[in-house]
Amino acid sequence: KTDGGGPRGPLDGNGRRSVYLRIRRNAHNPFLETFDAPKPTTTRGMRDVTNVPAQALTLLNDSFVIDQANRWAIHLLDSEQESTKLVRLMYERAFARMPTDEELQTTIDYANELAAVHKNPANKATEQQLVWRDVAHALFCLKEFIYVE
Repeated sequence: KTDGGGPRGPLDGNGRRSVYLRIRRNAHNPFLETFDAPKPTTTRGMRDVTNVPAQALTLLNDSFVIDQANRWAIHLLDSEQESTKLVRLMYERAFARMPTDEELQTTIDYANELAAVHKNPANKATEQQLVWRDVAHALFCLKEFIYVE
């Protein structure tokens, strides 16, 4: 069978992030290739390291990234409701540190602006989910989230 079946991407098929994934030679993953995943058809002694606009655009537009931001928002809204606590929890999980006072205020201001954009008097839960999805998505695109120092 040469259809390249099975899960493709940064998840292992059970919804877990993975460093080691089964890769099939005929089933390339465009998302991972954007971030310099080696081609499975050849061997490489060293992985390429690039920083190109396609990587930032992928983080902004890829359905996988948006879905993960949405999942995080749903999870967050199940645990806490107060925006200051949500922002602190997000920074702790994303960056393993608490936000500075300026980051906290900036993120809360951003969430408030998003609330105006996503305003839905008929469905407050959906409104909140969209707000926190967009905040999570913004955090995913920060250099501190992308690069481990």
